Amino acid sequence: MEESRFVTSDYHFKDWRLDVTDEYIPELDVNAFKISVWKEEPVVINVAGYGVTGEKLREFQGIEAKGDFLVCFKRMDNAEQEALIRKLKPAWPSNKAKRMASEFKQKLYAAISNYENDYHDVLLVPWKYPLPDNIEEARQTLLQLKEKLPLKENEKAFILTISRPNEFTSIKDPAALNQMLTYGWADENTGVKQSNCGVLPICLGDINSYRRYTKVLLEQMVASDKKHETCPICGSTMNKGQGNNSNLNQCWSCGFQIIDTQCSNCGKEFTFTRYAPPKVSVMQSDLPGFKTIFHENELGYKNITEAYIVNGQINPICPCCGR
Repeated sequence: MEESRFVTSDYHFKDWRLDVTDEYIPELDVNAFKISVWKEEPVVINVAGYGVTGEKLREFQGIEAKGDFLVCFKRMDNAEQEALIRKLKPAWPSNKAKRMASEFKQKLYAAISNYENDYHDVLLVPWKYPLPDNIEEARQTLLQLKEKLPLKENEKAFILTISRPNEFTSIKDPAALNQMLTYGWADENTGVKQSNCGVLPICLGDINSYRRYTKVLLEQMVASDKKHETCPICGSTMNKGQGNNSNLNQCWSCGFQIIDTQCSNCGKEFTFTRYAPPKVSVMQSDLPGFKTIFHENELGYKNITEAYIVNGQINPICPCCGR
């Protein structure tokens, strides 16, 4: 599998683009999935007379043809620019091809040489074995996995495991179980410290697996839209608050809020989301593993920090210090 590329996909939602590719990790002998999320701020280049069509751009990612214009949703490196010129050149008049290639290259360079999107890269790493049902063995397994991940090259990485906190029978410690389901946000209530590596239970028989993926994407969508102009839930325009509420952006269509704030404990700035919590059935079990799962459900998978609910309102926990 090392040299194969079984995933190469480009997805869109309103102003966001998402690119999924596979990335082989030799230390673990697994193929991970790398997700790049960015907010579209396209560069439009007039290419009239150069024969740029959608058909000729089919093999190129992140660029589109719209009439006489080339629309770039990402920066094209020199190799991609040269490949595009080679694709277009056969249709140009032979006595003008050299000049047209030079002019076309100059157009591309002038328009996108300084263009850079705010990319947010996340690595999803499927682990093929269940975590040990022993507190020390599970801790050591996760530690060894994290040590072998290319964390410096990615904003975050997530270990995907088939083991869910509520399925462990020998591990009773709540702090240990909370390490089995974490998005890397600090929470002093559960003993979880901030990390750029999380652990997500993912399996086909669990609908929450899909919801965990969407929460990972939501965090990156919010991070890539610094102005919070577009609602990442429904795609409507966000409305910025005035005066003392200038840090609040609200969607009037679905009620979703994105709020920038500063932690009163550690002083670090962070962004959190607020929305109407879903109605969920009250959990009867006192088992710590079920409590971990229930807390995730009651927050509705739209939080981008840890949080707690008081009188129907979602209140954030600082993802940096956990207070």
